[in-house]
Amino acid sequence: SEAAEDPSNLLGRLHSLDTKDRACVKHMVPCLQVSNSWQTVNKLCNRISGHRFVGAYRRSLFVSSAWPCALAAPALVASQFAVDRGARKRRTLCIAGAHLHTDAYFDMSIWYEAAKQIPPPLNPDKYKGQAGKIGVIGGCAEYTGAPYFAAMSALRVGADLAHVFCTRGAGPVIKTYSPELIVHPYLRDSSEEVPGSESEAAEEVAGDVERWLTRLDVLVVGPGLGRDPLVMSSVARIVRSAKEYGLPLVIDADGLFLVNQNLDLVMGYKNCVLTPNVNEFKRFLKLLEIDETGSSKEQVGAVCRRLGGVTIVRKGAEDIVSDGSFSDAVEGGGSLRRAGGQGDLLAGTIAVFVSWALEGEANGRVKQHAELAPISIACLAACLVMRTASSSTFTKQKRSMVAGDVLPELGSAMQTIFPIESHP
Repeated sequence: SEAAEDPSNLLGRLHSLDTKDRACVKHMVPCLQVSNSWQTVNKLCNRISGHRFVGAYRRSLFVSSAWPCALAAPALVASQFAVDRGARKRRTLCIAGAHLHTDAYFDMSIWYEAAKQIPPPLNPDKYKGQAGKIGVIGGCAEYTGAPYFAAMSALRVGADLAHVFCTRGAGPVIKTYSPELIVHPYLRDSSEEVPGSESEAAEEVAGDVERWLTRLDVLVVGPGLGRDPLVMSSVARIVRSAKEYGLPLVIDADGLFLVNQNLDLVMGYKNCVLTPNVNEFKRFLKLLEIDETGSSKEQVGAVCRRLGGVTIVRKGAEDIVSDGSFSDAVEGGGSLRRAGGQGDLLAGTIAVFVSWALEGEANGRVKQHAELAPISIACLAACLVMRTASSSTFTKQKRSMVAGDVLPELGSAMQTIFPIESHP
């Protein structure tokens, strides 16, 4: 039926199904007509214990055991199909209030199926380090929180180890934040007396960090890095060394400033993810002399192509992910509170998913997708997780929300989107 139905009647009809039917039948109900608000559907989902939701088609909600319904916190798993301009189908995957959509003729639930392959299975035979070893280059006297958030988000999402490479002044401070982090205070800034020239000092610092690069799966560059000339020079050398090893890079914050000064650091390196916010992205548009009159997706794709195929996650009201050949967006969810540090949390989350995706591709666990590269799928998945965690945090904290409040929600967000069955 295309007619709207009262939620109470809907609940009664669903509960009237016996257990076997509820577990296997796809029961279409026009509950999305009850209200134009996703919040109404959220409440409805949370009231129907024992059901799992696949999605919606033409204002109808499917019920199936194939998807998780998180009852502990507001969550929505639905897929809305609508008609877009030019009679094209715009298909939207909505998970826990966050929407993943494209303007092409593809079903986003297929991409979510690809993303579900990325998190590695957990079993007793694994050893420490197999679930990801993430390095973060950042942290100076003024900014010690940013590298902490990036590294801790990596651990909360599921990485085994997180290393922070910071300045000497930042090291003792970051160590007090958590015993979980491995802190290397190798970077030097211009306030220190260093033997020899700046170039020699930068080379020495790069050498200290380089011996750790082979022990890492992904390197995050930029959170709390600052813009000290000696630090910038040292990190530029470290990035070049990382590329020689083929180490995937996630570059954020002051790392993007470094890239703006020296585009050849990332030019043509396809194992690189840049994560600019709206203002940082505008600097790339101006630097590369790209027309700003096109759509946001077109602009992001153009920057990716101009930089030789890097992947970009342009953060904003919607997170646009592109590798230059295909562009997608994650929107909705998130929080109305723009607390400092949320971008650092996303950078760490992206690093973990990139690590898992590339490792899974290498061992055959992650199958190649016809349209999307593993890194792009990883970035989309990371954005979904971060927006889900931020949404849950904002629901509880409202105006008092800070980045540290999001960390404990990352585990719940992962379980909502990529559930793990209970271990016997």
